[in-house]
Amino acid sequence: TINRAVTEQMGYEEKDLIGRPNVEFSVDKEYFKKAFKKVLEEGNLPNIEMQFKRRDGSIADILCSVTLVRDRNGQPFALAAFGKDVTKHKRAEEDRRRLATAIEQAAESIIITDAEGSIQYVNPGFERITGYLREEVIGQNPGFSKAASTIRPFTGNSGAPLQQGRSGVAISSTGKRMVPSMRRKRPYHLSRTVPGE
Repeated sequence: TINRAVTEQMGYEEKDLIGRPNVEFSVDKEYFKKAFKKVLEEGNLPNIEMQFKRRDGSIADILCSVTLVRDRNGQPFALAAFGKDVTKHKRAEEDRRRLATAIEQAAESIIITDAEGSIQYVNPGFERITGYLREEVIGQNPGFSKAASTIRPFTGNSGAPLQQGRSGVAISSTGKRMVPSMRRKRPYHLSRTVPGE
């Protein structure tokens, strides 16, 4: 038997699934067979990720926990499987990894601050352009150097001071104001982005 969540996640009607082997819907059939064998041997297989084909042809990432059910004589009787659709979560993780890679490899200097304006992250481009190492600036304000003493408070997209409770991202490019390059003693442009503005 199957519950309604399965039909909703996969796009099939119950009659399309009853009596058909699960391996028929799996993307990696060899992986599925190995997992099935392991359940029979060990009796339980918690938190294993599998991919299944939905009715529309798309792929669903399912986090499964499978338990072998035995009869009164201790003989295998059935499998009880519980699955959670983690497709959106997996895609979001992939997007974050791609973004992190892009930031790390960017030629521009990228600074990420918290809501108080303290630096939480700088990329290698920042170290190359400014001459400061990441560990030297974490926790500082973007205008921390003596050369930057005349800089206005770190601001959002509109140019207004960054409000308390808002984080920001600054990218050195052809930006809206000049900021001293700190240790390198040469200016560079800084544009800034505040989520939601």
